[in-house]
Amino acid sequence: MALETNSDILENECTEKYMCRICFEETTEVGELVSPCKCTGTQKYVHLKCLRRWQENVLRNSRSLDGYDERAIKCSVCRTPFSIPPPVVAWQQRLSAILRGISSALCISLFAFGLSGECGQTLRQVLTAKRTRLSPCGSPVGNLDRAAFGPCHPHPRSPISVPPRTALPSRFSRGFHG
Repeated sequence: MALETNSDILENECTEKYMCRICFEETTEVGELVSPCKCTGTQKYVHLKCLRRWQENVLRNSRSLDGYDERAIKCSVCRTPFSIPPPVVAWQQRLSAILRGISSALCISLFAFGLSGECGQTLRQVLTAKRTRLSPCGSPVGNLDRAAFGPCHPHPRSPISVPPRTALPSRFSRGFHG
């Protein structure tokens, strides 16, 4: 595919004014107008600087791990590949995209792991327990405190099983005397 430039446009005998399809400016004020794809009519021409800036923005905001987006390589109107390749994305941008993906996966894994163990079981019990059963004032902090350390006045219908208070000192005495 041949790349048309300003000189080709000026040689054209039509008196039609050409403008960039991105910034809508005319031929030489912003830079060189090129035809990077098979589009025709008003969609045919674009400033080289405008196309480069647009391709860079597409690549910078790409969610793919490899850093490339089809919109930077192919025209979204005529679906043909651009005759001008996209600029190379800086390694920092690619690395940050990869790190974003890894950190998201790590956060989700840690969250799921935390909810699956003892911590998750205690949290589920606290969140499903009625406040009046654990705390006379209905304080959620009181619920967490009582779930971790046991109720001060055990209620017979409490959904959380708490070892009796006498079990803790006997464990200590066995450790010191045994």
